[in-house]
Amino acid sequence: MAATSSSPGTLLVNGRIFTKGGSGLEGQAEFADSMFVQDSIIKSIGPRDELSAKHQHESTHTQNLDGKTVLPGFVDGHIHLLQLGQSLQKLVICQILKEARFTAINVLETHTKPGSRHRIEHLEFSAPEDAKRLGSLGITASIQPVHADPMILVDWPRLIGTHRCKRAFAYRDFADFGALLAIGSDTPTAPWDPLKNLYVATTRRSARQPEWTTTVNENFRLGLCEAVTAATLGAAKSVFAEERVGSLEVGKAADFAGLNLEWDAEKLLGASVEETWFNGKRVYQNVNTKL
Repeated sequence: MAATSSSPGTLLVNGRIFTKGGSGLEGQAEFADSMFVQDSIIKSIGPRDELSAKHQHESTHTQNLDGKTVLPGFVDGHIHLLQLGQSLQKLVICQILKEARFTAINVLETHTKPGSRHRIEHLEFSAPEDAKRLGSLGITASIQPVHADPMILVDWPRLIGTHRCKRAFAYRDFADFGALLAIGSDTPTAPWDPLKNLYVATTRRSARQPEWTTTVNENFRLGLCEAVTAATLGAAKSVFAEERVGSLEVGKAADFAGLNLEWDAEKLLGASVEETWFNGKRVYQNVNTKL
């Protein structure tokens, strides 16, 4: 049988391609300016001159990214669709109340086995001692920042008590103590918009009412690199998909989005998705954007 020939490939240039994000609030992002994709796979990432010399041929298509920020395709870490198969290898527990939190962590500590990737969904409340246990036990903190929007929490002090509110959405603790973070939208019960999710996670301000200055436990906010990673690589790891998607690396699927985005958490709501690529092919372009 004859070998299958490779497609010509696409050389994407003049972009800000997110390749790595630092940890902590001040974690710095690393970017490359060019990427070569072929046969649905990322083949090379690096400087344009280097990639052009290696991959530029008559049949190569060159795509100018015009300075767009390129992020891995978002992997929704919590969405209400039918899940089978690999879900049998993980135990998913929804947790909100204090008693449920304590029970959930104890159950996972007692009944886990190597290689499992157990999660606690809607991890909205945790005592400091329990936040520490997540990382040591390898439990994924599945979080939905959309639910931390100050606009929908105005009655919480009255409903659950001010003392409980002080420990709400303790993302900073989860990250600092080594837990894997997986950001999801909880759609369709909540709006699906990754940029708004990232905004709430990193500023703890309202994406629904941007003019509000109210914050919810700003001390628990994530850095922008951390939040992007949690919505991409972290979510991919939580479903055993990190070898294929979740980050822009050689050998992974060429699934990514090009955004008009300043790398500043405060400006996320002004960002826009200009194009999306799936398996190395552009499948969406914002026709309303003037190029």
